Amino acid sequence: MGFGRCFGSSEIQVKSGIISVFGGYTVPLRDRLPLTIPDRPNVTWSMDFMCDSLMDGRRFRILNVIDDFNREALAMEVDTSLSSDRLIRVLDRISDEQGFPSAIRVDNGPEFAGV
Repeated sequence: MGFGRCFGSSEIQVKSGIISVFGGYTVPLRDRLPLTIPDRPNVTWSMDFMCDSLMDGRRFRILNVIDDFNREALAMEVDTSLSSDRLIRVLDRISDEQGFPSAIRVDNGPEFAGV
């Protein structure tokens, strides 16, 4: 019921391996790979951005870097603009403290396209 409530008005239909949005635009479904579960800290990190706005309307972003094993927040960088150079500095700082992970997991959003 939750899926229908959230997306019922946008006419999303899933049938035979294709997602049809608004009756015309179609996107083929992909086979999802199961997420690997790390067996110790510092094997896999996850990175993502969050966005919100202040009372005066200014928007800010938060870069979150999480260790997938113990769900420890390795970094939360907050600013109105986070450049790729700043992202690299944050990752360098974490790797100096924690060491390098075997893998970094990100979503398919546009945020990491230029890094």
